[in-house]
Amino acid sequence: MAAKTYSENVIVLRKTRLRESDLVLTLLAEDGRQIRAVAKGALKPAGSFASRLELYSHANVLLVEGRSLDIVKEARLVNAHAPLRFDYERSVCAAPMAELLAHATQDELPVPRLFPMTETAFDCLEGTEPEKARLVCAAFLLKAASVLGFRPSLGHCAECGSPRPVGAPWMISIPAGGVLCPDCGNLHDAQRISPAIIDWANALIHATFAQVAEFDADATLQVELVRFAGSWIQAHIANLKSLPFMYAL
Repeated sequence: MAAKTYSENVIVLRKTRLRESDLVLTLLAEDGRQIRAVAKGALKPAGSFASRLELYSHANVLLVEGRSLDIVKEARLVNAHAPLRFDYERSVCAAPMAELLAHATQDELPVPRLFPMTETAFDCLEGTEPEKARLVCAAFLLKAASVLGFRPSLGHCAECGSPRPVGAPWMISIPAGGVLCPDCGNLHDAQRISPAIIDWANALIHATFAQVAEFDADATLQVELVRFAGSWIQAHIANLKSLPFMYAL
């Protein structure tokens, strides 16, 4: 019986060398599933996949189902996202975004909102000023965590649900799920956090990427927001090894 062939829009999240000229690709499918596939001859300079399956690129691929890994038969480039690979500031910020998706997505668990959100975030990161790249990354990490079911409670107490006034100096417990009012904070191993970080993180979750690109946040604030997002993801999803490189930008 012939193997099933299917077409899929994908974003390339990870590339791993397999033998001399082949690659194993980790792909984000249009429905939010993860696909792992082999692109034979992808490392050959004259190969048909050489420039069509680069990291962070959006491509339409023809795949053949395999036992453990699918096989890429054809690829058509849709959006190369070249600045995310060749511009240092943008590439450092794109890496944690792709790494989170590679960790969090699964082959049999569609999350439809992830693909359009990632494509929009990459477009934003590609088009915004390098000085705002970390802000776009922080917004994506917090938004993706929320879509994956790990949204931090930043507007209400994670324990009792009481609303938090903007700017209120509440505490936070990442294991408990977010900010805690003074009464509930005494029941958990909560830590103090700047009210500005809470307010900014909450704004990043709810804003569009076009709005994020217009926000005015200095470098120190952006680093703190990335640290908060990284701590949240490390506690609930995975440790992102590429994240520390952003702190030195």
